[in-house]
Amino acid sequence: MNDCMTLRLRDNGRPTLVIGSHPDAKRLLAILGRDATDFAGMGAKWPPGVRPWAPAGAEPDITEAVAQSALLVILDPAESCADDALAAAQAGRVPCWIPTAPERGTAEPALPPLTGPATDWLAESEGAVRAAQGTQPGVGDVSLVGAGPGAPDLLTLRGLRALQTADVVIFDRLVADALLEQVPPRCERIYVGKRRRDHPVPQEEINTLLLRHARAGKRVVRLKGGDPFIFGRGGEEIEHLMEAGIPFRVIPGITAASGCAAYAGIPLTHRDYAQSCAFVTGHRKDGELDLDFRGLVREGQTLVFYMGLHSLRDVCAGLMGEGMAPEMPAALVQQGTTRAQTIIEGTVSDLADAVESREVRAPTLLIIGEVVRLRRRLDWFHGSGETMAWASPDRELTS
Repeated sequence: MNDCMTLRLRDNGRPTLVIGSHPDAKRLLAILGRDATDFAGMGAKWPPGVRPWAPAGAEPDITEAVAQSALLVILDPAESCADDALAAAQAGRVPCWIPTAPERGTAEPALPPLTGPATDWLAESEGAVRAAQGTQPGVGDVSLVGAGPGAPDLLTLRGLRALQTADVVIFDRLVADALLEQVPPRCERIYVGKRRRDHPVPQEEINTLLLRHARAGKRVVRLKGGDPFIFGRGGEEIEHLMEAGIPFRVIPGITAASGCAAYAGIPLTHRDYAQSCAFVTGHRKDGELDLDFRGLVREGQTLVFYMGLHSLRDVCAGLMGEGMAPEMPAALVQQGTTRAQTIIEGTVSDLADAVESREVRAPTLLIIGEVVRLRRRLDWFHGSGETMAWASPDRELTS
């Protein structure tokens, strides 16, 4: 269940519609925090204390039944009305829960419902509602989800909930395959990954994909490595969604800078070494670096360069050209937070030579600053050197 669903069940007082029946239904109700007599059901065989919802002697219209419900629970997808009920829920934006393996007595949400102040859920719900003003009934929504810096279990709980309730996942290259295994089997998966000098799916087409699937009434997850708002083009994508009146939410992720630095044993700030930190892209535009090297050379500041592997030598030369000491510590973190993590340490004057002598693979993160010295004492995570399994179209995940 997602967070907005928890809010609606708590506040709106509408019944829950259940399709199918099962001896474990009472425990399902307890998991949802619902009294058994509050449940609405289409099935004929119910445990004692569970009241079916249907006009006497008549089979209710499934579309109307779903529209009047706070939640649709499908215990048995093989029931004749299950497909129509699911379509009605998508069209009417009614939350739906399909428990896993109820026949084994393990029917429960993949994650337990979160508890806490209602305002936590209200903030996300209101944001999605405001973005939806002016849309037509039946329009779905889009969640921009940050997948984190590499290790699949560094995804947030809210991000995992979005994946587990998605109809379509549109994902980038730097997303662990293990994360894609969390989406429902029925979910459509579309790969739009980019590599250096290889953008098989232009950004404009990605924007079109988001709009097309949301307008079809689907719950869309745009899954991005790191955080959507830090060198992830998340701002560009939600601009298009807002212009089209598509409901959306942003679910932040652990960005590569903080995740990879932490796993490398390098604190980005430290009261004795660095009181500020700057995130910079080392990606070239039209073959040339466009950086304010003078503004980057500051005492007490840590520099973190994203996508800087192929411009490493020019970055170091530019910083030294504006007065950075050649002996300033620097480290390149390769495939951070994963089992393939490797770290090459040096100074701004010799790191490029050290990297060129090694076989280094993207993604990498360049950290420059006095805090790199702390790695000698704080180094705690060691990768095995294996190759990380990044998402790719080669595993037949695309649609």
